[in-house]
Amino acid sequence: MKLDDLDRIFFIGIGGIGMSALARFLNDQNKDVFGYDRTETKLTKTLVREGMQISYEDAIESIPDSIDMVVYTPAIPSTNKHLLYFQKEGMPMLKRSEFLGLVSKSLRCIGIAGTHGKTTTSCLLTYVLKEGGVDCNAFLGGISKDFATNYVQGDSDWLVVEADEYDRSFLRLSPEIGSILSAEPDHLDIYGDALQIVETGFKAYAELVKRTLFVNAPFKGLFPSLETMKVYGVESGEYQARNIRVENGRFYFDFFFPK
Repeated sequence: MKLDDLDRIFFIGIGGIGMSALARFLNDQNKDVFGYDRTETKLTKTLVREGMQISYEDAIESIPDSIDMVVYTPAIPSTNKHLLYFQKEGMPMLKRSEFLGLVSKSLRCIGIAGTHGKTTTSCLLTYVLKEGGVDCNAFLGGISKDFATNYVQGDSDWLVVEADEYDRSFLRLSPEIGSILSAEPDHLDIYGDALQIVETGFKAYAELVKRTLFVNAPFKGLFPSLETMKVYGVESGEYQARNIRVENGRFYFDFFFPK
């Protein structure tokens, strides 16, 4: 399946922060984007102003004709009429994470993983890349104050995404560059215990990174055999922040890195 083959896409749960970013990406690709959500919000109103068609009634009468692909969030209950209709019709359907994985294969993906800090780091990285002359695309897990959106359009082939460990979603990605900010116990309803979130979650994600994996120094011991790994940290690792200080109400630090 290729993105170029899709013209009309329907999102079930389009108002979610991750779903709406994907919808905005497709809308900017001049695709026809439709969707359903239970509640009208400030974000869904913005999507409508941007040209998308959204229904707030769980009724199949609101479904447009000739849909090529359905993207849905696992948060949607199995009794949802839209979901049941598309399943009955045999429509091609992908979870949000699966569709994000499809997008990541079409661009040079930078995946930001970690139990904490994904949204902050993704926003910071996107800002730094833009300011540094890399006109990247980005799917952010919140509305960035710098960009006033959760989807940032770019003209380069670079894509910044949050690599979410929930439901092992990040294993759908194809990252060229990645980072692991932390790997602490979380989502144990998915993984079972703290060991499995490392073994079947973060380690599996780390092995997907093709070129360079940046790992926070306290967690470097989890990935001892990866040739792609570079370590960063506060006064630790190959890439270091030293002499952290506050000047004129702002944080500053000295950056040390290999020659």
